[in-house]
Amino acid sequence: MTRSQSRPADARPWHGPPSPTVRQLGNLPIWVLRPPARTPFNCVLVAGPDGLVLVNTGTDRTCGEALRQKVTDLVDRPVTTVIYPHHPTTNCRGTSGVIDPDSARSGNVVVLAAGRRGGEGFRGVSPNLLVDRECILRLSGVTMRLFPVRTSGVDGLNVYLPRYRVALLADEPSMWKRPIGTRVTTPFARAANWFLRFPVEHLLGSHMLPLSGPEVHLVLNAYLNRGRRGSGPPVLGEEP
Repeated sequence: MTRSQSRPADARPWHGPPSPTVRQLGNLPIWVLRPPARTPFNCVLVAGPDGLVLVNTGTDRTCGEALRQKVTDLVDRPVTTVIYPHHPTTNCRGTSGVIDPDSARSGNVVVLAAGRRGGEGFRGVSPNLLVDRECILRLSGVTMRLFPVRTSGVDGLNVYLPRYRVALLADEPSMWKRPIGTRVTTPFARAANWFLRFPVEHLLGSHMLPLSGPEVHLVLNAYLNRGRRGSGPPVLGEEP
């Protein structure tokens, strides 16, 4: 894997919005990028042998362009897979700033989401690959297990990367909230049970604080146990 340590001499200066903050996940080829936004959210970059996987692309084209600049500074490799963990939502409207939309229409870049339809009225680059059941795919040279869920008109896609023991949770708030005192099974609960089947060392999401080590299973089990006691779900922390 090649990382650019500095911007090439012939690169044009960046005059867009403030650059996203970056956190590498241990020594893995995985980074959490957090664009400056009114409602903060996380993007996740995974460097595969055949290209880059980017989860979330920003709220608009300008945000997507800022992400693309930061991605270029991190890894000298093209984005060949884009994942929408919740579709359609505003966190997936920056794709046209990250890739050429024609490359998605031609299938040269995979734009992956859960569901059976691309989402009518979606203001952005529509998915060209939809999954509606649990499956295993290899994209950009990265093997991923996929578990789709749905609620309130939003399709969520949970992703497990077995090589890195990393889980990407569809954590849109509507997917884990449930009325206090009920035992209604939420999409979040189904995803928590699904992830507990695997050895997960890192848990990431679009809104939640990244978790690592024993706290991963503690948080997932705490959510499920609270549901059994009927006390409602915990609120997952966000970075300040």
